[in-house]
This record gives sequence, structure tokens and C-alpha cells, in this order.
Amino acid sequence: MPKPHRAAVDLAPLLDGSSAGELIPELARHGLQQLIELEVAAFLGADRHERSEERLGYRNGYRSRSLTTQVGDIELQIPKLRAGSFLPSI
Repeated sequence: MPKPHRAAVDLAPLLDGSSAGELIPELARHGLQQLIELEVAAFLGADRHERSEERLGYRNGYRSRSLTTQVGDIELQIPKLRAGSFLPSI
């Protein structure tokens, strides 16, 4: 049996209809978080836990930041780097 994707597990309780007001902000947060993860991977030249000759740096945790959108305030996790800094384009 395939292992469920982490996002599917997180979003499943919101799909029962009783918490429809929470679904849109959570979908927006998840989508934006994925874009940030892709952007930092491109910035570093490697994904998380990936070893490569092209790697330009290493991650060192996250910092929380709030983004105000039309669907409300969204808490995002911005990756920190061991050396230098990373600011997502959003």
C-alpha cells in the first residue's frame, strides 16, 4: 500500500466540510511553502539531505514569518542557511 503524502495527512481533517473556512488559507500556506522550498533548493543547488558537487551551501533550520494575504495571515517557515542569507522572492 502506498504511503500517504504528508500534505494529504495534514489537509484531510479540513476536507470534512465543517472547517471550510480553514481550508483555503491552509492550501495557500502549503502552496507558498512548497514554492519557498523549491526556491531555496535552486539557490543552494541541492535539495534537503542531497549530496552533490554543485551544492553552494547548507541549511540550518527555519525561522517563522507571517505573510498577510487576502485569505488572512499565513505563517510560513523560511529556511536559514549556515553561511549567508536566503530571502524568498514572495
